[in-house]
Amino acid sequence: MNNNPLLAIGFIIGTLLSSGCATNSITTQVYAPNEQLDDVLLRYVKVAPVKTQCQREQQTITDCRLKSLNTSELNKECHLQRSSLKSCQQNALLAQAPKPKLELNLNCHDRAKPIIDCYRLASELNALYIQYPNNKRIMMASALVEFELGNTSNSQYLLDNLMSKRGAYPEAAILRSRIAMEEGNLTLARSLVSRQLSITPDNPYLYEMQASYYYMEGKYTEALQSVKIAERFMEPNWRIGHHRGIIYEAQEQWQKACKEYKLILQDEPNNRVINAKIRLLDENFDCYVKSNYHPYYRL
Repeated sequence: MNNNPLLAIGFIIGTLLSSGCATNSITTQVYAPNEQLDDVLLRYVKVAPVKTQCQREQQTITDCRLKSLNTSELNKECHLQRSSLKSCQQNALLAQAPKPKLELNLNCHDRAKPIIDCYRLASELNALYIQYPNNKRIMMASALVEFELGNTSNSQYLLDNLMSKRGAYPEAAILRSRIAMEEGNLTLARSLVSRQLSITPDNPYLYEMQASYYYMEGKYTEALQSVKIAERFMEPNWRIGHHRGIIYEAQEQWQKACKEYKLILQDEPNNRVINAKIRLLDENFDCYVKSNYHPYYRL
């Protein structure tokens, strides 16, 4: 299973930003580590575009109209799609408007997309840590960036120091478990996740990490169960289907893996990871899907 730490990065940074105790009403406050951390992080954060509601239903109608049918056949063919769009629009009126989300442009390794200067960010966070060595949010942010830069020992030190304090630290446990699994210490990874799950049993990302070490141990039934529980507490996310697909591949259940990947493409037809998985799956199972995916080989 893909244990890329960036899979949960939105959750981690969202937690860091939303948990700040800063208030703008106190302008003369001297001890203000949270305000200073927010100033640093917000320079590397953008507002993610909000997806248009009912976008998929509208695209279905557009595709239907492009078919070469006569008027009567076209009306009959597109009737169900129009009904589906109308139902979606009615539900959207009743629901609250989606809120924009913050995304961290952390990309320390892809030379094709040099989004931010990770070393500069790490330097700024390190300066804050020296100034406020006991601030939990600063420790977590610094540990995350140090890990991304490959400074595993620095990240591990910060995470162990943070988790030695009383409280719930699910995002720290996720990253520390990742480091433990890279070192082959699945026992430590299991212990860290289990401890945090006893404190925050509704955290979906902990269940994702639990599924990861079950997968590495070859316990595929337990891994699928952990993914299932993660799905209960998580907003719709293509990663869930991706996890299931990978586990099914390990079990050589090619048809089930294909089904999971195709379901993802219904919402994200241009997802490069899933399109690649489907092409690779063709070696064992005919998993054809019509797609505009074009592989690239740029270094």
